[in-house]
Amino acid sequence: MFGDEFVALLGGACSERGASALAQRQEQALSAPLDIGGESSSITISIGIALAEPGEASAAELLHRADMTMYAAKSLPGASHRGYEASLDAG
Repeated sequence: MFGDEFVALLGGACSERGASALAQRQEQALSAPLDIGGESSSITISIGIALAEPGEASAAELLHRADMTMYAAKSLPGASHRGYEASLDAG
């Protein structure tokens, strides 16, 4: 089992609903089985969504929120995404 992390920055007016819709499209696109050397394999992704208004949070804080939220999404079964909630800061 392997894991990699990456960040996608969405500029402009992006809502949690829009980010969630994008996450669902990514989950669907990557869930199709892949044929690798005659073996069927699939990718499961966990996405943490963190949004901020301009000036609300530093880039480091936004990345921290997204990372924390991604790990919360990993605790859910299968491919999943989750939006940031302040209650995650307490955990």
